[in-house]
Amino acid sequence: MLIIQGAWFDVYKYYKSMSGTTCKRNRPTMAETPTQVIADSDHHNSKCYMWVHRSGEFYTRRPIVIYEYQKGRNHQKPLDFYKDYKGILVTDSLQQYHLVDKKLADVTNANCWAHARRDFADAVKAADKKDPSSVRQSAAYQALQKIAEFYNADTGLKGLSSKERLQKRQELIKPMVEEFFAWVKQQVSDCTVPPKSKTGQGLNFVINQEKYLRVFLEDGDIPQYCKRSLCQRNGI
Repeated sequence: MLIIQGAWFDVYKYYKSMSGTTCKRNRPTMAETPTQVIADSDHHNSKCYMWVHRSGEFYTRRPIVIYEYQKGRNHQKPLDFYKDYKGILVTDSLQQYHLVDKKLADVTNANCWAHARRDFADAVKAADKKDPSSVRQSAAYQALQKIAEFYNADTGLKGLSSKERLQKRQELIKPMVEEFFAWVKQQVSDCTVPPKSKTGQGLNFVINQEKYLRVFLEDGDIPQYCKRSLCQRNGI
């Protein structure tokens, strides 16, 4: 028993050290994914969650990944983990993360653009492929093309320093993003698609998340787009 307790104490100290270090690595990323632990579930269909914390996307010298098992998914989990953090936290669009932004004065939430394109991609996949011209003229297809345009431009900046990347984003990418949001709002204003359709949901999602999607334009160390989710990249 003493050996087990001693080992647990060492693991706990290591975890606390890593969690503190992760928060200090520039622009950490956080995500969560459901899992089921039968012995720790209230019933056979209940979900538990694995929360994943990773040091910043552009911090490649010694990246850190922390897996944190929790029974719940409410905002108190990230709130507790990042209570002493000051900086930008990169996440998806889950409301729990936005609450961290609101409740912790020194934390700014930035959203990954991968989630901004999902509804548009689903709409294009579901479109009638027998009429490719109609697909290319659709609002969903146009949205994907516009997002791809500034994603490709940003990909070409990855080899630059943070300061240089930010400067180029302001010069090259910000005008594209401004035009994209103006176009999205015009589509909604003109009622070009039903609001409850996949494309309509995507347009409204982008408008609702605009504040968080724009953050990468103000910081050269924020990734604009994650090809795969944090959980997928780290084996969950």
